[in-house]
Amino acid sequence: MPFKQARLSIQIYSENGELVAEPANNVYSSAEGKVKWNGKGRNGENLSDGIYVVYIEAVATDTAQVFTDKSVIVLKN
Repeated sequence: MPFKQARLSIQIYSENGELVAEPANNVYSSAEGKVKWNGKGRNGENLSDGIYVVYIEAVATDTAQVFTDKSVIVLKN
C-alpha cells in the first residue's frame, strides 16, 4: 500500500461482474502486512473454480489521495 494509513477496500467479482467477496473494507496501516482471502463468498460459501477480478482501492486517511488497482486471478479449490 503506498500510504502510511488508508481505508482499504478489496472487492472480488465473478466473470459475470457480480460482487462475490469483500475480504477487506477497513482502515489499515502499511505496517500491518497482508490481507488474506480464503476463497469463500460473502455468505461463507466456497466459490466455484474460475476466473475472478480483484479490485483494490486505498484512500489515504490524511490526504484523501486514492490508489486503485485490479488484477485477474484463477481460483482452484
